[in-house]
Amino acid sequence: MYQIHSFRKRLIFNIAAPLCFILSFIGCDQKKEIKPASPPLVSVVEVSTQTIPTYLEFPGTIEAVKSVELLARVEGFLLSRNFEEGSTVSEGDLLYVIDPKPFQAALKKTEGQLAESKAALVDSQLKLQRQSKLAIKDFVSQQALDNIRAQVKENKGKVKTDQAAVDEANLDLGYTSVYAPFTGRIGYTEVNIGNLVTPDKNPKLARLVQMDPIYVVFSPSDTLLPRLSALQNKAPIQVSLFLNDNSQYAHEGKVDAIDNRIDPTTNTIKMRAVIPNPDSLLIPGEFIKVQTFLGNQENALLVPQAALDAQQGKYRVFVVKSDDTVTAQTVKLGSTYQEMRVVKDGLKSGDQVVVSGLQKLKSGTKIKIQEAPSQEEPTLPILEPDQSESDINKN
Repeated sequence: MYQIHSFRKRLIFNIAAPLCFILSFIGCDQKKEIKPASPPLVSVVEVSTQTIPTYLEFPGTIEAVKSVELLARVEGFLLSRNFEEGSTVSEGDLLYVIDPKPFQAALKKTEGQLAESKAALVDSQLKLQRQSKLAIKDFVSQQALDNIRAQVKENKGKVKTDQAAVDEANLDLGYTSVYAPFTGRIGYTEVNIGNLVTPDKNPKLARLVQMDPIYVVFSPSDTLLPRLSALQNKAPIQVSLFLNDNSQYAHEGKVDAIDNRIDPTTNTIKMRAVIPNPDSLLIPGEFIKVQTFLGNQENALLVPQAALDAQQGKYRVFVVKSDDTVTAQTVKLGSTYQEMRVVKDGLKSGDQVVVSGLQKLKSGTKIKIQEAPSQEEPTLPILEPDQSESDINKN
């Protein structure tokens, strides 16, 4: 039994030893065949300077130049509504009619009272003339003459009172017809035909809003006030708007007013611009993006956004050295222009930066340069939303 086990061990050893030798030889050959990795293929561009427009962006709110709540000024039943809700009405259009009959009757009554008081005044004046002639001949006492004179004064006062009552009745009758005070879009009606309207409990009829032109109100930081005020004093600041779908609104406007106080809770100041709105695309209460043109920035150092690598809230670029290696360079950024970013610090004109394959790079990496792909430039300059206003001031 012992001989059989000994024989098996020798057999296994005799087979395994050559096999291990062969495998180790193959492994050594494979290690010898490993080649060093080729340098990553990247695209680079040269940093350049340009003269670019400077913009600021703010959230804004659309407000009406004119907005009025149409109210009932007399009590009565609504007889007619002469407009379509949500339509445009013109200045002077008849919108509502409240039953005028009670007010027509009241007017006739006050006109009758006025006629009576005028007749009484004429009668007392004639009596005074006759009594004055008789008083000269002592046919009338002084007391009787004084009484007639007092009666004339009293009748004159009565005429004025009744005339005021007629004027008031005319006003009330006029209030039964509600006209559009200006051209604009009228909203939903608050009352329907047959409803009782009253100035005290149910005065609201509808709201009328002027649509063209229209205001946009926005609130820059107080740190921007000196710069914006200086620009406004030279010429009204130009304003562009961007709709909620990020498309640019067709018409530009101009700042027409800057508020006279700073909000201490937000450290902002209100500014207002007038915008043409011929197609009524802008609606009061709408939130919108406002872009203000501040002028041109000369010799702005620009790099493509594709060259930027974000690292813990900071940005860096990979600058190509003369030996075809790269070094990571932290940069301080300014505004965005087209597909480029303004560099305030960290680069100089003529530097070459990598714009593709950044994830493969670190300082000291050897690279192989290929020609950068052509990029179509957009037509609209845009300010980066996260750009701080303090950075803008330093531009």
